[in-house]
Amino acid sequence: MRVPFDLDESRREGMEVPTWIREQIVDTVIVASAGGGWNYRLPIEAYTELAAGTTCKIVAQNLDGFREGGQRSAKVLFGEGDYYSAEMHRAVAARHWEAGADGIYIWNQDWIKFAKDDRFDPQSWREIGDPDVLSSAPQRPKAALRVLVEQLTSLDDVRFELNEAHLDAASATRRYNYDDCWLDFPVTDLLRKGWNDLSLTVEERNPHVDAPLVVRSAKP
Repeated sequence: MRVPFDLDESRREGMEVPTWIREQIVDTVIVASAGGGWNYRLPIEAYTELAAGTTCKIVAQNLDGFREGGQRSAKVLFGEGDYYSAEMHRAVAARHWEAGADGIYIWNQDWIKFAKDDRFDPQSWREIGDPDVLSSAPQRPKAALRVLVEQLTSLDDVRFELNEAHLDAASATRRYNYDDCWLDFPVTDLLRKGWNDLSLTVEERNPHVDAPLVVRSAKP
């Protein structure tokens, strides 16, 4: 049974998952992201706690084949595609295994070769089901944090912090495309396994720009 990752949302949709697990009505629950598999780390713990001590398996849905909300400037500046790489599929699967998943479910990924790129190598599909294989496979293609802020200018003073460590804006590589400003921060020593916290504080805004600053993307 495939259900939303939010237990309350499941109940609102008429899915009494706790009852199903307790009364052994289902033997497998697939924890999914509503509207597609675009969540880099589903909060599956609520379901693994329900299934503890039972025979019910909790399976995490991996990334959707197609990438959500890709920015035009990312394609122009970096040649970024509109589907996830094999390294991204591996990394997301590894995070779900570490969180206690009993398996990984792939959704809509067979469409990549048909709709996006016939050269796509589905090798990651053969690897994500084995946590031991994933532990030795490359999962992080970049050692930088890439942040997209719309309307950011050289006259803006914005403080960036990753895991409570200050990121020096002067150390970031900046690339502009129309209203988009992309910043690449070197963060090899700051990224940690699991959750990472990024915060932005506007210290001073360019007085010549009325449009607000908008963070559109942040990814390693």
